Amino acid sequence: MKSKCILWGCMALALILAGCNDDDETGKVALKSITINPTSVSLTAGFTQQLTATTDPSGVDVVFEWQSENPMIASVSGEGLVTAQKEGSTTVKVKGGGVEASVPVSVAAVVVPLEDITVDADELFLKVDETKEVAVTLVPANATNITVTFESGNNAVATVSAAGEITAVGLGTATITVKAGNITKTITVTVAIKDITITPASLVLEVGGKQQLVVATVPADAPGIVFEFESGDPNIATVSESGEVEAVASGSVSITVRGGGISKQVTVIVTDRDPNLPEQDQWKKLGASSEWNTSVALAIDGNPETLWHSDPAAQLPQWISVDMGAPKNIDGFLFTNRQTKTDKAHPKHVVFEISNDGTNWRTALDIAALPDLFQQQILPLPQREVARYFKLTIQSTWIDSSPYTYIGDIGIYAGQAPAPNPGPEVDQEPTGWTVEASSFFSNLTADGLIDGDINSPWHSNVGDGQPWAIIDFKEAETIYGIYFTGRQGGVNDVGSSPRHIIFSVSNNKEDWETLLEIQELPNERTMQTLNAPAPKTGRYLKINIQSTWNEAPYSYIGEIDIKTTPD
Repeated sequence: MKSKCILWGCMALALILAGCNDDDETGKVALKSITINPTSVSLTAGFTQQLTATTDPSGVDVVFEWQSENPMIASVSGEGLVTAQKEGSTTVKVKGGGVEASVPVSVAAVVVPLEDITVDADELFLKVDETKEVAVTLVPANATNITVTFESGNNAVATVSAAGEITAVGLGTATITVKAGNITKTITVTVAIKDITITPASLVLEVGGKQQLVVATVPADAPGIVFEFESGDPNIATVSESGEVEAVASGSVSITVRGGGISKQVTVIVTDRDPNLPEQDQWKKLGASSEWNTSVALAIDGNPETLWHSDPAAQLPQWISVDMGAPKNIDGFLFTNRQTKTDKAHPKHVVFEISNDGTNWRTALDIAALPDLFQQQILPLPQREVARYFKLTIQSTWIDSSPYTYIGDIGIYAGQAPAPNPGPEVDQEPTGWTVEASSFFSNLTADGLIDGDINSPWHSNVGDGQPWAIIDFKEAETIYGIYFTGRQGGVNDVGSSPRHIIFSVSNNKEDWETLLEIQELPNERTMQTLNAPAPKTGRYLKINIQSTWNEAPYSYIGEIDIKTTPD
């Protein structure tokens, strides 16, 4: 009996121990798994879904933690409420009691159906080459999955880009179709001429004179365009139905031209003097930046031997302005440089301006490099201009270092350009001058000093440490200074240029008078103007080279000329 009791006791103990396998060390029931319901989630953006977590075994006391892998797609609250944010997919997880479970979440975009579209214009009027972007509005504005397309019914008249920009191409009418979803709208585009041009653009007539206005369309020869003409004051000038203007009395009037939806005006000035005649004897100075021993009047007197000279103490730019006394037709300007060949501070960059009130100016001609010529130059304008006043501004000269400039003569012309006054040839050299020298090297003789070519120098013989040259003018010259141009060799080939140099004059080649002595003549290859302290008169000029920049026993000079007038 005792052994049976022991057996039953052992069996009871085993049953108790077996029952304890599902409990933790504290005696609580252990969590095996978590199940999420529903097992997958499909939502539309903006909607929610409540998730429920259950445990196995059931009833286990667990604190759940919810988390979304991508809250931008779908977020989840601490209670498992999923909120769809935007189209995409993510995973929502729950953790508790050391166990984790997850559920896939997919979010679809909100579908908002399109009800209508509006365009900002159902009819457009454009000029050739003009553009206009069409603004399209969806109704409702948040309609989804909508693509707007554009199409032109006549690309020869108007084209349209994928973004809705309409470009007028040619005259006529085109229909632009706008589509979005199953909705269509149209825009009627009418393309007219771009512009009209009127020739002449401005006009001055003598009382009783007539002028036909020629009007053209842009693009040219547009069909069906009728032009209308109207005078602002028929007491000054009348205009016919065909555009012929007739001057009645002195004054100024506007002629209006209309056609193709465009309106332009032409100013007509009527005077009692012939506007095609320069009448230069009636001109007078309006103003000047400066004058030196001369006047503006000498530049507009029709005589190129007289001149206007700017103040040597002033700086460029320098300018003069002229009152012609009455409005003039101007087809171009006439320009003549100062005629003294040895003075070469001729204008280079020049700007011609015109005005009808002497105050408000506009550019008629801008020449960056006016040719350095002595003959009269013909400077045509791009088109005829009408003005009473003109202004010439000299921005630079052909001698970069010169702070001054001058003009021989300036004029205008209307109609056919006159034959230019030839003046002295640009390459004219002093007639009959001769030169001798202490020595020369190879074929680089002293004649190179006065041949007008700076690239053919005089080069003394090697060993001639203080070379000299004498120029014979054949008659006495009053000399105010020297134009000196160094040898035009390369950067490393000018070291033997003159440093200490003396210029002297004589009437008999025996009695010499110093004109100019320079201890350190700048070693430059451009022409230098060497002004004498006082003018000297003589038939002969002697150049004595006392030393060079590298102390070589020889030297060279590119060109020598004399200055025969004061600045």
